[in-house]
Amino acid sequence: MKPTLLFDADGVVINAKIFSKHLEDDFGITQEQTSEFFTGVFSSADLGSKKPAAKFYENLLKLIGNPNPSNTWFFDDTPKNITGARAAGLNAEHYTDFQTYEKLVEKEGW
Repeated sequence: MKPTLLFDADGVVINAKIFSKHLEDDFGITQEQTSEFFTGVFSSADLGSKKPAAKFYENLLKLIGNPNPSNTWFFDDTPKNITGARAAGLNAEHYTDFQTYEKLVEKEGW
């Protein structure tokens, strides 16, 4: 089963098909083109809580259809947000660069 992938991008969480923190810089993808890559964009205002509170991630899962937390991956460049996501039962990885993400994709077979 393909996992649900969630990424923090400059203060919002995106439910993504692929990700790079700087899509335009890395791939030349404009904001208008993001619908090809992202299935949703969510902010703290949408979720009634802020990261790193576990409630933020729990509300996010409910909002996107409550996928299995253990089959959900959250990527963020802030370690405390990784801790919060893990407390809510999600798999979480510290995002440092796209190459590291690509290695995880390959390892997990997505």
